[in-house]
Amino acid sequence: MHTVTVALAYSLFAGGLVLATGWELSRHGSVLLRSAFPSDPEKVAAMRSLLLFAFYLFNVGWICVSLDLTSINYSLAATAEEFADRVGIMLMVLALTHFSCALLYSRMRRRGC
Repeated sequence: MHTVTVALAYSLFAGGLVLATGWELSRHGSVLLRSAFPSDPEKVAAMRSLLLFAFYLFNVGWICVSLDLTSINYSLAATAEEFADRVGIMLMVLALTHFSCALLYSRMRRRGC
């Protein structure tokens, strides 16, 4: 029972974090893309959509891959530890992908692709 609870809690928590981070990336990334492509608003919209879609695909894929329903926890402490481990790894992956997208936006702005 604890394993299913951890998987459900992790899925909801990680999914919410991915949505919130994607929304922020979309909002603030648009500013950088508009400065990179000031004369082409269609290109800004297309690039933002493609990058955001890739961000969501990668992170939702990571959530799915990191779900492990085979581990059996008999104690509440082990369940809490497993949840903390999963959320910690998800936060690191989320930070890495967010930083990668921000770096890509910055490079595109400097180059004016």
